[in-house]
Amino acid sequence: MVEILLISVLIDLIIADPFWLYHPVQFIGLVSVYLEKYLRKIKFISLYVLGAIHWLLIVAFFVGLFLIIEKSLSFNSLFLSLFYIYITYSLLAIGSLTREARVIYNYLKRNELQKARSRVQGIVSRDMSNADEHQITRATIETVTENLSDGIIAPLFFYLIGGPIGIIVYKVVNTLDSMIAYKNDKYLKYGWFSAKADDLFNYIPARLTGLVLVLIALIRRDSISGALTAWKRDAQKGPSPNGGIPIVVYAGARNIKLGGPCQDKDGNIIKIPFVGGTNSFDREEIKTTISYTYTASAIMIIAIVLISKI
Repeated sequence: MVEILLISVLIDLIIADPFWLYHPVQFIGLVSVYLEKYLRKIKFISLYVLGAIHWLLIVAFFVGLFLIIEKSLSFNSLFLSLFYIYITYSLLAIGSLTREARVIYNYLKRNELQKARSRVQGIVSRDMSNADEHQITRATIETVTENLSDGIIAPLFFYLIGGPIGIIVYKVVNTLDSMIAYKNDKYLKYGWFSAKADDLFNYIPARLTGLVLVLIALIRRDSISGALTAWKRDAQKGPSPNGGIPIVVYAGARNIKLGGPCQDKDGNIIKIPFVGGTNSFDREEIKTTISYTYTASAIMIIAIVLISKI
């Protein structure tokens, strides 16, 4: 399966996620919305249980669908390989993450703030309608580093474990977390199981991402001690046991201060703790974030290739 992975990564780097190509996550979301609509009509079962049933049915559905397609294409090795490549390529985010960061950087460099605001709004949940250059830069760095784990390292980790079916199981779990695991009145009970499952699936990948970032700090001669100190001190300041690790380790390695208050789309102030180092940063830090992302991806891919030869 190494060849499948390498071809998939190459395609991802070349075309990322073009609008004309249907993305599996769109289908996962469609099925999830449809199922939730009907499960919520069941009033005699608690929302906690219904949420668990939702998670189990969605995961089982996509595992079953994958196996059916795999079996139906088994008569032709080329068709089967193309299916594997499509799944693997589309569920990696190396190209899309770095592309978005680069586009935002270029808008900032040309002082096109409104275009930069619109672009960054597409990858963050906070309100960016009045963001200045520093806020746009901060949002970009935080989003790219956070998604380094669940958009790149975690999918590659589960590919190593299970091949294409491993990556699709992970992405189903991760998508359900992003869709129904909100801590609001509608989803606090219904999404509880999906949130806990996502925490479990991301436990090892998030820490693996932290280790990879420390290694990159060593390679680049950034601050290893800063990365480790920030990891120990700041990683659990946020609501997620996993999501904060890549952000704080990167910030510590670069000795920059990330975090701080921001606004959600309803205008409410979100108090995000400050993490990492002490220095400020400018838009050029986005380029370093992109470099870290490419290097982390390369390290993980090389590791998979070497492990596959053992």
